[in-house]
Amino acid sequence: MPQTSRALSPHLQKMKIEMELRGLSPQTLQHYLSHLRLLEKYFSKPAFEVSPDELKQYLYYRIKSGISYSSINISCSAFKLFFNKVLNYNWSDDVIVRPRRPKGLPYVLSQKDILSITVLRPICLRITLTFVPSRCLWGIVIFQRLRNIFIFLLPIFPQLEALLMVVILMPELQEIFNHVHLNSMSPDQAKAFNMIRHCRTSSLGAHSEVCTECGTLEVSYNSCRNRHCPKCQHSVPEQWVEAQMSKLLPVGYFHVVFTLPQELNTLVLQNQELLYSLLIRSAGHTLIELAKDPKYLGATIGVTSVLHTWGQNLAFHPHVHCIVPGGGLSNSGLRFLRSRKKFFIPVKVISEKFKGKFLYYLKKAFEEGKISFFNDAAKFSSVSNFTSLTDSLYLKDWVVFCKKPFKSPGHVVRYLGRYTHRVAISNSRIQSFDGKSVSFSWKDYKDGNKSKVMTLEAKEFARRFLLHVLPTRFTKIRHYGIMCSRNIGTKLSKCMKLAGKSPLKLTAQKHPKTCRSCGSQNIIMFFPKQSCAGP
Repeated sequence: MPQTSRALSPHLQKMKIEMELRGLSPQTLQHYLSHLRLLEKYFSKPAFEVSPDELKQYLYYRIKSGISYSSINISCSAFKLFFNKVLNYNWSDDVIVRPRRPKGLPYVLSQKDILSITVLRPICLRITLTFVPSRCLWGIVIFQRLRNIFIFLLPIFPQLEALLMVVILMPELQEIFNHVHLNSMSPDQAKAFNMIRHCRTSSLGAHSEVCTECGTLEVSYNSCRNRHCPKCQHSVPEQWVEAQMSKLLPVGYFHVVFTLPQELNTLVLQNQELLYSLLIRSAGHTLIELAKDPKYLGATIGVTSVLHTWGQNLAFHPHVHCIVPGGGLSNSGLRFLRSRKKFFIPVKVISEKFKGKFLYYLKKAFEEGKISFFNDAAKFSSVSNFTSLTDSLYLKDWVVFCKKPFKSPGHVVRYLGRYTHRVAISNSRIQSFDGKSVSFSWKDYKDGNKSKVMTLEAKEFARRFLLHVLPTRFTKIRHYGIMCSRNIGTKLSKCMKLAGKSPLKLTAQKHPKTCRSCGSQNIIMFFPKQSCAGP
């Protein structure tokens, strides 16, 4: 907390302690104390000696001197806390009078008006110019991301110049979906498509947040909370990582990626829930079984698997990312064995084991009649054709990639936070949308990781995105070995003790909701009955 430039009087010191106990931000603390000093300077006496009439006189003076509403509002919050909570004067709202926020009629420029001024055609534009008479002019543009801003001076009213901001936006996935009409979608795809379209709009209702200190009311639209929505997945990784922090072992961690051959893509798309589960299970069991072999480690390790189904160009590319600790509980259960710095299992061995295990599960599912075949895949429904397919897959080299090990468990936390709850494409990668085609950035890993721009028709873009919608209630993050839920309290805890270190306790930085007017954290959220009435 920043130190004040001069010593505080006893009453201001009590005010400072009160604010620290309430958890107010250092900036709020500094503002409140400065407003109390201004009050003392105005009357040339300590603040606690100011009478109710004098306080009303001071507030009237501040309003008439042209001080902004936000500054007056902060003054009232500071006086209310000081006189009522610190000094226990219990003055009513008739003494500490909080003025109403001034309201003025905005001047809204339509897109047609703006196009008559400049030849630059914005993708999506909504500009409101609010005027404060004879003092200043504010240009208010409410957007999440601004790409380019062009500034012009435009005379709108006599003796008044307005600052016109022409904004070219980077469009979002929601805007693209609102312009696209798809005829063929699965129930899961249709649900995700409609939820993303209506996210944070009046269709999903609204909620209100009220500050108990200053009474500021904010109304916001509800989010869809769909796991495929790029807006709603922003804060989820922090919450998930915080729950996983206590499970980190004090060892190095490795990152292994398992990929299916593209010959299986059609079958996987038609049997997503079954084959996604086989993919994740095969990868996890491959690592667990090989690690138990004394030739490699001779211990039970832990595996955290995350399913991804997309490539950078939104093509269908099912693969699993596995995070593996470099150590585990020995087969005897009496020692904690650490691996060497490089990955303890050869990648070629992992690839062959993974191939055999997945194809074994695949043939077993076929024999039990669990696999469905449609359209182009119908030819594999016969035993001979399916056997030919599996035989050809046995001859291929399956891709298993082991990345460089993490430097520390802390790096694992940061990596998981970015990786576990990703969606097929984030809004930041979408470059432009003209109503017909979409341009987005992508990395070409085959060309030296060069950043490129791909342009697709809007329908094709939406189709590719919806390929990666997972089945309802499908668990894409799974744990194996000592990391699974039934072993956390037994084997994982034992590993911690045998490793000679307590579990790594990292605290994720929480940013509590604060009031925009006074900075208080005392926010109450409620859902009005007429929830469709938005902000």
